[in-house]
Amino acid sequence: MTAYTVVGAGAIGGLVGAALDAAGHSVTFVEADPAHRAAIAEGGLRITGHRPRLCRARVIAPEALGEGLGRVILAVKSLHTRVAIPALAGRLAADGLVVSLQNGLNPLILAETFGAGRVLGAYLTFGGFVEAPGHIHHAGEGSFAVGELDGSISPRLAALAADLSALQPCATTTNLLGHLWSKMVLGAVYYGTAVLDRDVNEIYADPRAVAVLGEAAREGAAIAAANGARLEDCDGFDPRAFLAGDAAGIAASWAAQRAYWGGHVGSARTGIWRDLAVRRRKTECEAHLGAMLDRRQGVATPVLDRIRAAVAAIEAGERALGWQNLALIAGG
Repeated sequence: MTAYTVVGAGAIGGLVGAALDAAGHSVTFVEADPAHRAAIAEGGLRITGHRPRLCRARVIAPEALGEGLGRVILAVKSLHTRVAIPALAGRLAADGLVVSLQNGLNPLILAETFGAGRVLGAYLTFGGFVEAPGHIHHAGEGSFAVGELDGSISPRLAALAADLSALQPCATTTNLLGHLWSKMVLGAVYYGTAVLDRDVNEIYADPRAVAVLGEAAREGAAIAAANGARLEDCDGFDPRAFLAGDAAGIAASWAAQRAYWGGHVGSARTGIWRDLAVRRRKTECEAHLGAMLDRRQGVATPVLDRIRAAVAAIEAGERALGWQNLALIAGG
């Protein structure tokens, strides 16, 4: 069995770490939130919703990290990546690896410090959220694949995929960055849904909302293409259809999204909305949508720019969540 250090015991890190622990691996959670950390230490990490379980794995504060770390799973929010890097730098074993389970292009950021040969990444769409300290709600399964930055299928990658399949089937991919870019395109749509303050499928039922969100997807796909990404399907949502103006493919993409959200357990809205409306904290917008726009390569992005501005205004308390934001992001 393998020793895993899971940095970030939130929804993704908590679900993955609990599954690895249940499969017999040695898991140590590293959690910065004192309340969440204390609750896990006292009563374990409780998973409810899809596949309930109680995980009694060890949990420590970031400052208690030791050295000689073998397999590190990084599951902090993207905006905290550059905070986590100094805590890990110099602590990896000779054969140690960092595996990013984050949104965005974080494997490229990690490679700047650790080298591309010591960084792996994951594309995932399964859902969950922190219900309360020590309690994570698992909303259900989605896609899950891990990849090397160079696109190879190495023995270590195959071993990682096998271990992560303790949570749900996990595949290997030769196109990690293509998957990450594709999820960023879908993520741009989710930022648009978040500012409207309604269930995702309620938003998808409105033709005006679907039109503007489709334009956000087209702009995002154009940026990805300009950066040389080989776009992939995201649980039936195909960014390539929006880029090509393929009406049938676009319709199929929205149908797949409705089915995806209709199948979630106790979760009808995104984690982005939860950050804005429930936890009232900064989202990953600048580390995710902002990073995409920083790479726009001359692509015109009026809808994405307006979504980014709306999120920033809501985070700053200058604008309220609500359906009125549809006119704002549509440019009306």
